[in-house]
Amino acid sequence: MASTFVPAPLADVWAWWTDFGDAGQVAHIAHGLGWSRRRVIESGPRRIVFDEEVPWLPQRTRVVRRTAEIDAGNRVLLESGRGWLWFDARWAFREEHGGTRVVRSVEVRHSKWRLVPAWIAKQIVRVDLEHHGRECAADLARASAVAASTAAAPSDEGPAA
Repeated sequence: MASTFVPAPLADVWAWWTDFGDAGQVAHIAHGLGWSRRRVIESGPRRIVFDEEVPWLPQRTRVVRRTAEIDAGNRVLLESGRGWLWFDARWAFREEHGGTRVVRSVEVRHSKWRLVPAWIAKQIVRVDLEHHGRECAADLARASAVAASTAAAPSDEGPAA
């Protein structure tokens, strides 16, 4: 299990974390120790399906099909991955003083890379989660700064008549 703290309101962190984009969208995703190419297959309010491709892996082990079931009421994502790596993960989001705590637990079911020790896999999960937490915080801070500067900007319409 790994966790990270994001200094932003729960609703904002949840919205950022569950926005995978529209079906057909392709994005490059940084993970702290590398990157992947994500292609959204299905995008809905309760379920997201996407392929995560790691281009620097050998051809036959590049893609993991990932599914995220979204429980908005409890602020929980249940994720499964099937491909060269089979895993199940639970992402929980909760308010904490001054922001949001994101907790991720992962259970690896099968991996074609059986030589990777459990302690290394746990470090990879931790680094990935911390990276996404920093990215979330930075994106939300930028959005907040833009909103504040827009609200403070003088109107072009002049005084009301």
